[in-house]
Amino acid sequence: MSSREYLRSRTAIPTEPTYNSSPSFKRGKYDYRTGTTSRGKSKDTGKKAMTLVAILGLVCLVGVGLYASSLLRGGKKEANVLVDTDVDGFEIALHHWESRKDQVIIYFVAGSSWMNPEDPNHSWCPDCNRVTPVFYQMMSKLGGYAIIKVDVGGPGDWKNPKHPLRLHEVYKLRSVPTLIKWREGQGVVSKIDRALESSRTKKDVQYYVKTFLETEPA
Repeated sequence: MSSREYLRSRTAIPTEPTYNSSPSFKRGKYDYRTGTTSRGKSKDTGKKAMTLVAILGLVCLVGVGLYASSLLRGGKKEANVLVDTDVDGFEIALHHWESRKDQVIIYFVAGSSWMNPEDPNHSWCPDCNRVTPVFYQMMSKLGGYAIIKVDVGGPGDWKNPKHPLRLHEVYKLRSVPTLIKWREGQGVVSKIDRALESSRTKKDVQYYVKTFLETEPA
């Protein structure tokens, strides 16, 4: 071989390199100037990843927005308002709340705070003691009511035939406990009294209270 042929063989342009067949390597384009192999699809892969992240972020934002909107539309129930009053003051409380709440319930009960200050729900009336805790438990699962609890007084007061609530032309109480649903502009929407007095079990009370709450004028 001549010296010229030897030099020509030493300076020959390299051929395209071989690639590892392992799946962890990807075939790329060989750059003869730098002697490296570029990954032709790397830019596309990066763009796809960024797009996926953007989509996930958008989905999260939409979900948070929908949840907040449901809360604003009433997804969170409004708390009940409980007002304790007596024969002399309950109409003042009623006048105050009937214009502020769509749903007002007047609960006439044989009162008790003067008997046992530590347990204002305890009463000398056994029917009231049976109905009151069940009624409050049921109302705690609802919302948006103003509940005006009216103490009709002690045994001597209530058993007096001339008790002002017995003679009242609107309320006309016959027994305690009595529930009245009141609405501004309509007055008494529904009323339940003797059925509560005659109830003997928790299920009885639940049934009568549920019927009372669902009753609407024809």
